[in-house]
Amino acid sequence: MKKIDIKLTASLDNLEELRKQLTSFICSVQPDISIDWQQEIKLIATELFTNICNHSQAAGKPVLIRIKFYKSMITLFFCDKGKLWNPDKISPPNLSDPQESGYGLYLIRSMSKKFYYKYIKIGEYNNLTIIEKKLPEDNPDHL
Repeated sequence: MKKIDIKLTASLDNLEELRKQLTSFICSVQPDISIDWQQEIKLIATELFTNICNHSQAAGKPVLIRIKFYKSMITLFFCDKGKLWNPDKISPPNLSDPQESGYGLYLIRSMSKKFYYKYIKIGEYNNLTIIEKKLPEDNPDHL
């Protein structure tokens, strides 16, 4: 298992930095991974970080993103100082009646192997979101 911790402030100005560090880490650990898979991981991370910035009242507060690469899976942990929330109480969007928002969590869940939300007190951080994404089947387990 290989891991990286990315510490950012909850601000949309830091999205590019998140993507840059995530891409660098993925390429260093799995250099032959497909661009499509990298894009999915970046989209998941972007949606989670954007939700923290826009909806959790965590703007300007620290966010810890821990990324772990296992032999056949990547896990993303997002810890922030925002308000508590329950993703199970958020209804999926009505795809036949398009709206401007509400698709982020839907996309994250549909692209992830597993999705967990759990309240955990870690230092001053008050919530933790975990996403697991299985590596593509055509990629050998060589870590």
